[in-house]
Amino acid sequence: MRASRSQTWLTLWKPQCPPIGGAAIGGTQGVQLVISEQYGANTVEVTRRVEAALAGLQESLKREGVDIHADIFRPANFIDTAMANMRSSLLLGALLVVAVLFLFLFNLRAAAISCFSIPLSLLAAVIVLNSFGVTINTMTLGGLAIAIGVVVDDAVIDVENILRRLREKRRAWREAPHSTVVLDSCLEVRGAVVHASFAVILVAVPVLALPGLAGRLFGPLAIAYALAVLASLLVALTVTPALAMTLLARPGMRSEEPPVVRWSRKRYEHLLRSIARQPRTVIAVAIIVTGLGLAALPFFGGSFIPELREGHFIVHMSAVPGTSIAESLRLGKQVSAALKQLPAVKSVA
Repeated sequence: MRASRSQTWLTLWKPQCPPIGGAAIGGTQGVQLVISEQYGANTVEVTRRVEAALAGLQESLKREGVDIHADIFRPANFIDTAMANMRSSLLLGALLVVAVLFLFLFNLRAAAISCFSIPLSLLAAVIVLNSFGVTINTMTLGGLAIAIGVVVDDAVIDVENILRRLREKRRAWREAPHSTVVLDSCLEVRGAVVHASFAVILVAVPVLALPGLAGRLFGPLAIAYALAVLASLLVALTVTPALAMTLLARPGMRSEEPPVVRWSRKRYEHLLRSIARQPRTVIAVAIIVTGLGLAALPFFGGSFIPELREGHFIVHMSAVPGTSIAESLRLGKQVSAALKQLPAVKSVA
């Protein structure tokens, strides 16, 4: 009787627990399992561990006739793509800076000194970010990538002035020690370097003051940018003069200017003479262009937060209240078939 009552009770209870949802993968009915990470966890690391665990279950699940589709919604894809893009941007920006430096300085040692400030400044910024608990993510790397073209400026100003003074010393056959020339050259531009660096850092202040989601999203970018510029200032005031004294203050250095500088100087002087002869015309043209730009500003739509290509879209569908799960799955199968016909759609679930 006890067994009979127990069996009867189970039979009566079972219909009272109907399914509350359904899932389909690629139009085929299945089970959708969503794994959520803890707040602050590393999305890529969690994804790799989950995939490793699934790989260990792959053979046993296949024997049961279960197929796993682990790439239906994988946020780590967006992170991997963004990080790859940031790495390529950093490398491309660094290569362009190196090429331009060598082209205008036309001195391998001078270009090497200037380029050395890039990794040193970025490394110092990363160390400070890490000490304050700021993670190295897409936004912080974006700030460092934006700063690549700026962190080299302070060192370039120092190196270019040192080169110019050393060339003048060689052409004039002066007997002043190289150390004195390097020191005077650095002190000559020190004020301009400091003021320019802080002026550039002020660009990041409005970003830090942004409220809401935009402030939370772009705050690390502005912090990384400002720290990289500050680090470049310290490098320009300390490391750059020491390297210049070691590598540039040597006998046998060429006294003529780089070919690109000589070529551009003549044309720039011609342009300045033309402007000096008609200053009012130039000012009027500048005012007109500025006015046209301000007048066109209201017609440009945009948002501070960019559109992110995450690779995943969630499409919401609404049916009549009371629609059964079976009917929902049938409609979902039709929608899945229509979506899979689009060339850009890889999978639908």
